[in-house]
Amino acid sequence: FEDLKTVVPSNMRVEVIRLPQLGAQETGGVNHVQLDMVVGTDRPETLISLLKNLQESNLFGAASVINQAPPTQNDPLYKFRVMVSYAQKL
Repeated sequence: FEDLKTVVPSNMRVEVIRLPQLGAQETGGVNHVQLDMVVGTDRPETLISLLKNLQESNLFGAASVINQAPPTQNDPLYKFRVMVSYAQKL
């Protein structure tokens, strides 16, 4: 979670993180984990900032936006499901 805090914009929140899928462990004590998360924001353009931050980070790989949902009467936030690889240092 500490690593995510460095890339998630301040006006965005992580709403769900699904159980990660572990990849192969590489030398140097690094596990590659596939994160599947749902993020919410009141401004859809914030997603671009998140994707840029993930791409520029040494800990995260390229991100894919799986789907999106507009605000509803009960939830005023735009929702995005994002998958990204994470190089977890052990």
